Amino acid sequence: MTCNKCGKEFGSGDTCQHCGADKVGALGEFNGYPERGGASHNMSSSPGTPHIDTLSTSICWKCGEIIPRDSEYCPFCGEQLFVSCPKCGHRYSAQYPNCNKCGTNREQHLKRLKEQKEEEERQRKKEEDVRCQEELQKLKERSAQRSANWFLFVFFGLFTLWLILSSSEWFPILFGK
Repeated sequence: MTCNKCGKEFGSGDTCQHCGADKVGALGEFNGYPERGGASHNMSSSPGTPHIDTLSTSICWKCGEIIPRDSEYCPFCGEQLFVSCPKCGHRYSAQYPNCNKCGTNREQHLKRLKEQKEEEERQRKKEEDVRCQEELQKLKERSAQRSANWFLFVFFGLFTLWLILSSSEWFPILFGK
């Protein structure tokens, strides 16, 4: 491919090996999109240079390499090319922080969602702690009631035994009267 800035062979790097122009500027009007009218654009100005079909190719927004248009990730740098808006679901270029349909900032929205989730988790734990404290209090009350019931059971049992024995012939034998 020929550099449109200096007119020499561009080379295989990200910049022209002769004048240092970047790939997008040096290779002319190639912007990763087809020309008006839908025809492919031949970027080469001299015979023998490869033809790049802009209908099936695009340029990675991160590394500037020419890549297949249907790529989800750049095959050169591995960068994710498209993301979905967490609010409206619209798919847009990952190079932009805001959705071009609803204007939502992806990172801020995800951060807000994470904070909401953490707050809900804290609230859930707080409610669970309150429930546990209430249950513990109920158990303590039941335990105290059972202890009181046991004491009354033993006391009245012994009292009843004393009454039975005191009214019988065993009382003088046991207590000496």
